[in-house]
Amino acid sequence: MRHWQFIAAALLLLSGCGGLRLDRAPVPRPDDWPTLARNAEREASVPAPLPPPLRRIWAEDVSAGIGSGSPVVVGGILFVGTQRGELCAFDPRTGDRIGGSRFGESIEGSPVIDSNLALIPLSNARESLVAFNLVKGIAQWKMKCGDIEVSPLLFGGRLYFGNTQGTFFCIEPRSGKQLWSFAFPSNEKRWGIHSSAATDGTIIVFGADNGTVYALHPVDGHLLWKHETGAPISSPLLASHGTVFVCNRNGSAIALDAATGTVAWQCTLDAPVFAHAVVLDSILVVGTAAGTLSGLDRRTGHCMWRSALDGPIAAGGAVTGDILYIGTLAKHLYAVRVGDGRILWREEVGGRVRTPPIIAGGRLIVATDDRSVTAFGPGEP
Repeated sequence: MRHWQFIAAALLLLSGCGGLRLDRAPVPRPDDWPTLARNAEREASVPAPLPPPLRRIWAEDVSAGIGSGSPVVVGGILFVGTQRGELCAFDPRTGDRIGGSRFGESIEGSPVIDSNLALIPLSNARESLVAFNLVKGIAQWKMKCGDIEVSPLLFGGRLYFGNTQGTFFCIEPRSGKQLWSFAFPSNEKRWGIHSSAATDGTIIVFGADNGTVYALHPVDGHLLWKHETGAPISSPLLASHGTVFVCNRNGSAIALDAATGTVAWQCTLDAPVFAHAVVLDSILVVGTAAGTLSGLDRRTGHCMWRSALDGPIAAGGAVTGDILYIGTLAKHLYAVRVGDGRILWREEVGGRVRTPPIIAGGRLIVATDDRSVTAFGPGEP
């Protein structure tokens, strides 16, 4: 506890009207949750157990809604982007506010923290990608990239993301230099990109509103393969175990060979999928808009179990040990055992869960659409 408090105290420095400014760049820690679904593969899991039941530790009002991108924790600091265009920073152990700064109309995806820079994706803004220097408290550079409603992927010293106009970008994050871009050919219908990219280390993959999965070379952006799924793709992709897992709005769950794009298996679920899937060992867990969780064999697609939750699932979950924490639009947070789908715990929260929860520093942190961020920790409520 004292170590976390020391970090928060050492980094706290407010500038003017509650602006965000730190006295040094956040230093990554092993228990951070630095990006959407925690890593570049989008696997959304931590090895350290956080078993239920949990108790509410703190709750903070961020004064605006939160988009589909999760909060992130880097260097023991919790960063939350809001739909009012504000990036807020908190101590994740106590909920104490460190500061906040506004950048535009809306932050829909997760911010990216790269040393002293916060890379902030914006929607409905003239300059939609902002690199904010957390130490100097000023914007280092800004770019016009079209509306961004995904969570950018930081991989190999490069930033990857798509926009709602159907262009995918690769940016050098320190300078803001565009290294390459990829646009859909013959995009008369103006299909956009609402699916956050993932990587297995060899390819960059993302889904699009036209129902196609694209695999690009990370260095020059040339198309390696593509696969048409038959319906728009809104959920982030998952690249794990040599496989790209994709779900679409028709309720299809598809496993593609990461090297070739060949279909390994495909199954149909009971409703559209907007949430990212998670994988633990041999089980892939997918939540649908009908409120059903399905545990699928990741190698064959065979359904091993199903669990019915109390409302639509609009956001992916977070895995700790063998437990999946996931929320619903019926304002409940669940703990589900991945091995058999058994519901172990349920807790009412103040609003609908439209944002994936995260796990960092022994805390389960969830944002809800009543403008609040809540942290849970071990022990009975």
